[in-house]
Amino acid sequence: MKRKLNALACLFPFSFIRIFLLNLFGNKVSFKAKIGWGIYLVNKINLDDYARIESLNFIRINKVELSKYSFIKSLNYIKGPINLVLGCKSGIARQNKIRRAYFPVTYGVSELRLGRNTFIVSNNFLDLTRSISFGDNSQLGGIRSEFWTHGYLHESVGSGRIRIDGEIYIGDNVYIGSRCLFNPGVNVCDSVNIGSNSVVSKSLVEPGMYVNQKLKFLKKEINDVLPKLKKIKVEGLIERVYVKR
Repeated sequence: MKRKLNALACLFPFSFIRIFLLNLFGNKVSFKAKIGWGIYLVNKINLDDYARIESLNFIRINKVELSKYSFIKSLNYIKGPINLVLGCKSGIARQNKIRRAYFPVTYGVSELRLGRNTFIVSNNFLDLTRSISFGDNSQLGGIRSEFWTHGYLHESVGSGRIRIDGEIYIGDNVYIGSRCLFNPGVNVCDSVNIGSNSVVSKSLVEPGMYVNQKLKFLKKEINDVLPKLKKIKVEGLIERVYVKR
């Protein structure tokens, strides 16, 4: 019910009317903030002074929380059981796709968090099966990067497979170029630059510049990998799900 009331409020003309109605429905939106016309099926909306959400977004998630001077520009698609938290002066530009499946595919709480003065530029894809966090003064630059917080490992014979989930953490003062791909469970330390077309399959633990590596063969079967994983035991999940220890 709360989600539908918030969605109705955001269809009214004039930002100050939308803000008045959102506060009336139990949200916390500053009258110095701005919220444009769009479809916002959100349970809780918190906008601090001078935060803004531009028009023509589709947002259907649990919570949106924007600190001072943070922003979400137009034409973004954000859907799933997700909490979206933007730090001061951080922002999401245009035409990004951020999504998460619902239970029984996913479990627990997932969050996209941007630190202070951190930006996601346009036309990127973020899978929020598990959480993705960015530190301060970082930037997902360029276009068409992909962040995956889940993947699959198939048995050598037959139809059996397991899903492996892992959160992604990006540190402070990190720059990411165009068309980079991040695999589940990787961490990137502070003060890193990642060149375009890079595949990040392991954590980056030393500051510096990283560029794409050569393709290499890794022999990996389920029985070899399972001892390194922890099984998720949530009643009702429709798949065998593991996380990296």
